[in-house]
Amino acid sequence: MSEVAALVRRGAGARKYLSTIVLSIQDALTYRASAVVWMLVDFIPSVVMILVWKAAYSGRTQVGGYSLSEMITYYLLTGIISGALTSHAEWTFNWEVRDGRLTPQLARPIHYPLVVICRETGWLITKFVVGLPVFLLLVYIFRDYFLIPLLSGETWLGLAVVAFLGYVILSEIGACLGCISLWTVEAAGMFGLWWSASSVLSGSLLPMELLPRPLYALAYVMPYRWTAYFPVRVLLGKISETEIWHGALFQLGWVAVLTLLLAVLWKAGTRRYEGWGG
Repeated sequence: MSEVAALVRRGAGARKYLSTIVLSIQDALTYRASAVVWMLVDFIPSVVMILVWKAAYSGRTQVGGYSLSEMITYYLLTGIISGALTSHAEWTFNWEVRDGRLTPQLARPIHYPLVVICRETGWLITKFVVGLPVFLLLVYIFRDYFLIPLLSGETWLGLAVVAFLGYVILSEIGACLGCISLWTVEAAGMFGLWWSASSVLSGSLLPMELLPRPLYALAYVMPYRWTAYFPVRVLLGKISETEIWHGALFQLGWVAVLTLLLAVLWKAGTRRYEGWGG
């Protein structure tokens, strides 16, 4: 009976977080125009880089192992994948700490970082759905260059796995950054610095092959290459099925490391946290 009761409690706990995702989707749909705007913001750097590369390829067939069509496809896919996977849980942490909204959350039977990640998940799902027409419009505009992925069933399955694990990695990074707010109220500068660096290290600004060797070495050992860069390479057919599953194992390793780091930061941060209001 005790085992049955434990299962029931775990099921009830999981429903709390699923309900948070559903409520977040409903909230995001209420402000769907905002989701479209943010997806446009995610695509602007990609479109700018496409125009830059179209000029740079004058008289060239390949740069860094990419043809012009592959490069344009790379940036279009990076725009949609980065926009769909990138969680900004740190801003929710920072806002609720500054406004005193975190204090009552600590008294509830929830794991607050997971609740924030669930809220972000709802927004990301909505942003992807309402932003998909933007992606399709850009594909149509650059239809002469866009390469439609022709992948096997196992590769598509592998893509779904590595994309999900990439989302988990980015969500946990955002939550870890958010814990900084428990020590310092004004952490916006650190957030901006970190994500600016991530745009380079994740391959969003440039394919990793084109980075200077010191930056490439740094990007190679950081978790960001497993977020946008790796799934895009899978879609471009540049990753074998065996390499996809090897990459997924590396991603799982980073998920384990970040889960432990988040637990340590959250426990240490809540011991130092002092808040009023809410």
